[in-house]
Parts: sequence; structure tokens; C-alpha cells
Amino acid sequence: KMLTPLTDGGLQYFLAGARANVGITSMRYMFEVKIVEVMTPAEDPAGKSKMPPPRNLLRVGLATAGSSLFIGDDENSFYFDTEGAYAHNKEKKVVAQKFSGGDVMAVVVNLDTSSQNSDS
Repeated sequence: KMLTPLTDGGLQYFLAGARANVGITSMRYMFEVKIVEVMTPAEDPAGKSKMPPPRNLLRVGLATAGSSLFIGDDENSFYFDTEGAYAHNKEKKVVAQKFSGGDVMAVVVNLDTSSQNSDS
């Protein structure tokens, strides 16, 4: 499934999130998100706006059932974003290069207790 706007620039102020309805408790999991296209938001042609222009940003991560709906805002969630940053508990640091169109972001969670890299 792909989310697309009806008009050019239609999602420039859009904020949305998705949360799974089944939790993970053991084993290993991986999920991917592919950035199909990155569009520059429409700008005010007269340049009269005092607001900063909106930017495209995708966050991919995990959260517990009781965490904030805004991922990365508390100690119960984390995310990676398209700016190459990792965030947890309202602390953000750049750990990778920026992602753009055609790139794939993957998150791997290892909860297999018999694995050498358990809880990673």
C-alpha cells in the first residue's frame, strides 16, 4: 500500500503514525520501509510567509504499548529518521547519512535469548 496526495504538496503538513496491534515478545523481527519518492514541498511564491518551510521526514522505529503516540518522545520508544538520526527519550543524534528516494530503511529486533546478540 502507498499513501499519495490528491494534489501537489498535499501532504506537506501531514503528521501520521501507525501502530501494530500485535506485540513482539521473542525471536527476531525485521521490517522495511522503502522511500519511493521525495518531493520538495510547495513554497510561497511571494515569499511573505514568516513560517519555516515544511520538510519531509520519515521516522521508523518501535514502541511499547504504553508509550507516547509520538515515537521517540519517551523512554519506551526509539526511531531512526530520514535525516540519519537515532532518537530515544527525546535525545537525538546523527548516526548515519541521510536517506532519500529509492532507499530502504530496515529495523531489526533480536529478542532471541539464545542468540549472541540478544536484546539488540
